[in-house]
Amino acid sequence: VKYAPMHGKYKIFIVDEVHMLTKNAFNALLKTLEEPPEHVIFIFATTEVNKVPQTILSRIQSFDFKRISEKQIIERLKFISEQESITYTEDALTLIARKGDGSMRDAITLFDQVFSLSGNDMTTETTQRILGVSSDSQYFELMDAILNHDQHGCFTIISTFYDAGIEVDEFLNGFLLFIRNLVYTKISDLTADQIGVSEDIHSRLKVVANALEHGDLLRYSKLAYDIQTEVKQSPHPRITIEMGFARLAYIDRVANIRQILTQISTAQNGDLKKKA
Repeated sequence: VKYAPMHGKYKIFIVDEVHMLTKNAFNALLKTLEEPPEHVIFIFATTEVNKVPQTILSRIQSFDFKRISEKQIIERLKFISEQESITYTEDALTLIARKGDGSMRDAITLFDQVFSLSGNDMTTETTQRILGVSSDSQYFELMDAILNHDQHGCFTIISTFYDAGIEVDEFLNGFLLFIRNLVYTKISDLTADQIGVSEDIHSRLKVVANALEHGDLLRYSKLAYDIQTEVKQSPHPRITIEMGFARLAYIDRVANIRQILTQISTAQNGDLKKKA
């Protein structure tokens, strides 16, 4: 630190994941941070600022960066694909962006992993297998089976997830996210970008959401969360998931009381007119 830079005006030290430093390491930095040489700039990066000691935080400027939207990550991955002459499907890039969880660096790392195994043709199926995740299309199929009380269909789709090597937590987290997107589509005027999905998926979500009552969605989300809790405590996760989705497919849809009362009232008025 004390030596002047050989080229340029500053020496810049970047410490990534700075919260991982030990207490002794932080103490060793304190003196330098209190009286840094004019030619030195420290840049500390962390995803867990709460683990950085207050003695360090009081001596630095803090800049908070928000997560990058799924749409922005997808656009960047498209740009990389075009530059590298990689063919891709929209679903494949969506899966990578979602797995990146707001981090462009993580998304590009995952993109590189998929590319290294799939080559120039990045398909949805290959991406799913490599990342161990499921696509929105599969969740639409699962929801369709639930709405049609098709327990056999639920078992078949769950078997497909298992055969693809998708982790139980990943599968259930994906389903809960799918339900969340349906809820937001149903109760608000949020755009596809605000919800964090593509325009095509948003259009499909609207169709499903319009066919459901608010009570249906809230009950499905509660039951899905219960399944997730039960799976963590179960010695047989697959059986627990299958029985849980059998319950989801068995229950009837929520009835709209206002519609029922209106129908009853209409029927009674019709009977009165006939008698008159």
